[in-house]
Amino acid sequence: MTDQEARIFLEGEHLQMLQLVSQNPLLELITPQRFPSREFLVSMLAQGLARRDGKIVPAYGLNIRIRLNDDYLTRADSHEVLEYLGPHEEPWHPNFHGSRIYLPIRAGQSVVDLVRGCFNLWAWHQYSDQDDNLNTEVVEWARQQPTAAFPVDSRTLIWPPLPCCDCEVEECSCDA
Repeated sequence: MTDQEARIFLEGEHLQMLQLVSQNPLLELITPQRFPSREFLVSMLAQGLARRDGKIVPAYGLNIRIRLNDDYLTRADSHEVLEYLGPHEEPWHPNFHGSRIYLPIRAGQSVVDLVRGCFNLWAWHQYSDQDDNLNTEVVEWARQQPTAAFPVDSRTLIWPPLPCCDCEVEECSCDA
C-alpha cells in the first residue's frame, strides 16, 4: 500500500473509532500521539473471566492493543495485530492465551470490527472450541459449563448507524 493509501485508510479508521467510543460508555480509546496512527490502545469496561489462585472468577475490564502492520490492507494475522495488555494476569477464554488474542480477521478489516470482536470474545458472546489456535485448557473447561453460563456480560456495544451507500449520509434517498 502506498503512503497515501495508508494515510487515507488510517484516518478513516481513527474517525470511526472516535465515533464508536463517543457512543459507548463501555469503551475508551487512548489516543495515539500522532495522527494517523497504526496503533490503537483500547480499554473496554466489560466483564470476562480470569483465573486467580486456581479459581475461575469474574474479571472486569479488558485492555488491548491493535497494531496494523505495514501491509495490513493485503495481509492480516491476529497474532500480529491484536495483543492483550491486561489488567488480569490470566485471562480465561479459549481465544486468549497469554498476550495473544485469536480472532479470525481479514486483511483491511476495520478497527471497529476488531474492537467488536474482542469485546464479544471477552464477554463470552462468542468463542470457538474447534480451532488449533486456542487455549485448550479453557476449551475443555468451557465444554463442561452449562450454556446458560454464557455470555458472562450480557451488555453489547452500541454501533454507529452506517450509511446505506457511498454517499455517507445516514438516511439518504438514493436507490442503493
